[in-house]
Amino acid sequence: IVEHCTTSLDIVQQKHLRSSASRYTMTAPSSSGALGRFDNIQIEFVAIILAATVGTRLFPLTDASAAGTPKHLLPVAGVSILQRQLHALQKCGFAECVVAISHEDENTMELLRTEIKEKTMQELDISKIKEMGPSTNASAAQSAGTSNDSTPDFSSASVCMQVRLSDGLKVTIVRLGEEIEGSVGAITQIESAGVVSPQSHIVILPGDLVLFDGLTEETKETNPGQQALAALVHAHRQAQTTENAAACTLLLSDFGEQDENGVPLKESSKQKKGGYARDQEDIEYIALTYPERSHSNEGTAPRVVWKQSKMEAEEDKDMTGQTPKLEMPKPRLRLGQLTRVRTDWTDVHVYVLSPWVRQLLLVRNNIININDPQQAPPEVSASLISLADDLLPLLITRQFLSIQETFGSKMEPTHIEDLLQKLSTAEGPGVSTAMPSVSPPGRQPIAQSSSGGVVTSDGSDGRAKKGYLVQAHVQKTAFRSATIPAYLYASKEMVAKSMEAGNSSRELLLLPPNSTIRHKFQTVLLPDTVVGDKVTFKSAVVGRNCKLGSKCRLNNVILLDNVTLGDQVSLQNTVIGKGAVLGDNCSLNDCQVAPGKKIVSGTKAKSEVFTDESVLE
Repeated sequence: IVEHCTTSLDIVQQKHLRSSASRYTMTAPSSSGALGRFDNIQIEFVAIILAATVGTRLFPLTDASAAGTPKHLLPVAGVSILQRQLHALQKCGFAECVVAISHEDENTMELLRTEIKEKTMQELDISKIKEMGPSTNASAAQSAGTSNDSTPDFSSASVCMQVRLSDGLKVTIVRLGEEIEGSVGAITQIESAGVVSPQSHIVILPGDLVLFDGLTEETKETNPGQQALAALVHAHRQAQTTENAAACTLLLSDFGEQDENGVPLKESSKQKKGGYARDQEDIEYIALTYPERSHSNEGTAPRVVWKQSKMEAEEDKDMTGQTPKLEMPKPRLRLGQLTRVRTDWTDVHVYVLSPWVRQLLLVRNNIININDPQQAPPEVSASLISLADDLLPLLITRQFLSIQETFGSKMEPTHIEDLLQKLSTAEGPGVSTAMPSVSPPGRQPIAQSSSGGVVTSDGSDGRAKKGYLVQAHVQKTAFRSATIPAYLYASKEMVAKSMEAGNSSRELLLLPPNSTIRHKFQTVLLPDTVVGDKVTFKSAVVGRNCKLGSKCRLNNVILLDNVTLGDQVSLQNTVIGKGAVLGDNCSLNDCQVAPGKKIVSGTKAKSEVFTDESVLE
């Protein structure tokens, strides 16, 4: 495993393991899980796009001091990542979406205003939301079983705009406060805005997520990203009917590639072949457990039992020089089940969280006091900062114990039980508590109470003492453009996949009118671009109002808006920021040019970032 980071390890537990955790069952999705849409019953699922971070790994394109662009507004194949995400959400059945932006972000608002002028969006009245005040989560806390008489004040968060897309998706823009402690802090601030009902499951997407799918043979239509999101939601919904319902369903992207002989490729080999090579810090060992082989189904979501950074797992702490060993807690293996360990699965930070997990974030971070609603929670530092680094490990390790153990020993079991009961039965605004009644093949449906919990022998729900599931949906159609190489790859793949659709490629790319597509060279030219004589393209995207001199050569290049190139400019694997100017006879390879910069004629560089004024005109 250490020598070949894309080799998988399969473990089948043959002997019975003693464990206090009860054995779980999983529901096999029906064939409808592969469809492009899911039936979102009365806002059962709400999407949240975390777009409050600038994107330091995309420097200098996102450099605020140089009029950079926030990462969620960077164009992929000519259209911003945020617009592509909203399009994918509305195509696969979401009715509501929340976009969290930073307190300094005005670019997102300007983009939406432009869309409103072009009649692709309709602005909604948010006066009623504003009247609710800064601590609008009080009603949510009351619905979840806490009083709003002494609801503690959240960090500042406000709703600044609501729009409705032409296909019906309602988008709420929430401006976060100045002080945010990680992704968990962003979620808790969104809770303070009161725009998501406490009974809704939330689907969290990072602001740099790019979703694309290939040509669908059944329908001959291409809809970017909708299959992945719809299947993810379907897997989470189906798992709500099992004895141990899913608390979290995460999206994993499979980056495994093989050579012509079937040998897994290392990251360096992928890059040489023109693929995407992940950074070492992004590679993890992930272990998924599949149901018994006799009841296995390709559509069944596997359970996540272990997740650890590759760098951390292979660290030679004792300085012995020996091959590191992977250590997995034995009780997480189950009789007759297949446990598969791989490093080519990547967590793209897309999570579906159940309502009680949302309350867990508030309780563990001392936002609400579940034991005594009349008393403010103790003033101690937050215990959960990051969804990926703090919340997910907590859920993975405690899923075999109980919900009560996840909340912590200081929480009264009766209060946790009341919370779960109210979250299951309270009829929040526009929320349905009805779940489809399905069961795995060959098994009887699980008895359920009116609250949706599993009925115990004494007739009570007892959900707080039961375990739960942390499961995964694995696919190849989600990608995070968090770095410059990833951004280049995402743009190239989006264009390449669109070309598979032939005449439908323009619709797939969501291009504005008067854009030009050169299918033979997999190149997109946005409107008002002037191209000189004898210019050659290959896997290039040229933004609006660009001017290219004669005899230029562009290979795997992104030009943002208003870029000017002189004559005989050669660019390869390079990104040019908006408004940049390159003189004649420049040759750049694996370079990045900051927005608005001017590069003198005759400059030749490789693997450089052009922000230093000493090398610029």
